[in-house]
Amino acid sequence: MPLRALTRALTPLEYATDSIEQRSRQLDSILRSTKRKHLQIYHTKAIKDYYDFKENLLSLKSELMQLKQQLSSIERQYSEKPIAFIDDTCIELDDLHKNIKSLSLDILEEHVDIVKRLIASLRGFLPITLLELEVNENELLKRIPKDLRDEITSDFAEIRKCFSAQVYRASIAFCGRILESALGRKYYEEKRKLNSKITIQDIENELTNLSFGKIIEKCRDVGLLKDQPDVESYADLINKVRILSIHHKPSKFAPGPDAVKGTVNFMSEVIQKLYS
Repeated sequence: MPLRALTRALTPLEYATDSIEQRSRQLDSILRSTKRKHLQIYHTKAIKDYYDFKENLLSLKSELMQLKQQLSSIERQYSEKPIAFIDDTCIELDDLHKNIKSLSLDILEEHVDIVKRLIASLRGFLPITLLELEVNENELLKRIPKDLRDEITSDFAEIRKCFSAQVYRASIAFCGRILESALGRKYYEEKRKLNSKITIQDIENELTNLSFGKIIEKCRDVGLLKDQPDVESYADLINKVRILSIHHKPSKFAPGPDAVKGTVNFMSEVIQKLYS
C-alpha cells in the first residue's frame, strides 16, 4: 500500500450491525404479516411465516455469536457489557425457537420487542474502534520468545487504547516498538548462528539509537525480510511519527485510522514470517 494512501485521515468505519438490526425487524414484519391474516404463527395456513420466522431466529443468533467471537478478541473491560447483551438476546431467541408453537401471537410480539430493544441497546455499547483492529494477538504472542511477551502484550494494550481514542500517531509508534523488539531478537538469533560468543547485550548496544530503517537494513544483511518489499514504506511512516513526537515540523503529518490498521497488519505479517 503506498505511503500516501496510508496517511489520509479517514473517519473510522462503524462495525456493521445493520444486518443484525435488519434481521430483528424482519421478525417483527413476519408477525405483522401473520396478524393481518388473523392467524397464529403456527397455524397450517401460516406455514411459510412459521418457517421464515424460525429461520430468521437461527440466522440472527448466528450473526450475534459471530459478533461475540470478535468481541472476545479484545480486552474484557471493553467487551464484557456488549457480550452480556448478546448473551441475553440469545437466551430470548432460544426461548422463542423452543416455545414458538405454544405462544400466542401477542406474546410472540412482546418477545420480539424485547429482542429489538436489546439489539438497539447493543449498538451503543459496542467498542467500534477496537473491533476495527483485526489482529490475532494471542497467535502472534505464541510465536514470540517468552521473555518478550509481557512487554509486547503491554504495547498491544497501548495500541488499542490509543486507537480507541483516535490517537493514531501514538498507535503507530507502539507498532514500531513491537517491530523493533521482534526484529532485534531475530537479528540476535541470526548473528548468534555466525558467532556463538555474541550476547543479547551486544546486539542491544549495536541497535541502540538506530532508526527503524537502519535496523531493517541490518536485518536484511543477515538474510531477514527478503520477501517484504513494502518494509521501507512502513519504516518511513514510523520514523515520521517519531520525529514529529520530538521535533516541531512546519508541515502537518496526520496519519488516519487506515494508516494504523495498515501498520498493524504489516507488523503481524512480519512477526509471522520471522517466527514461522
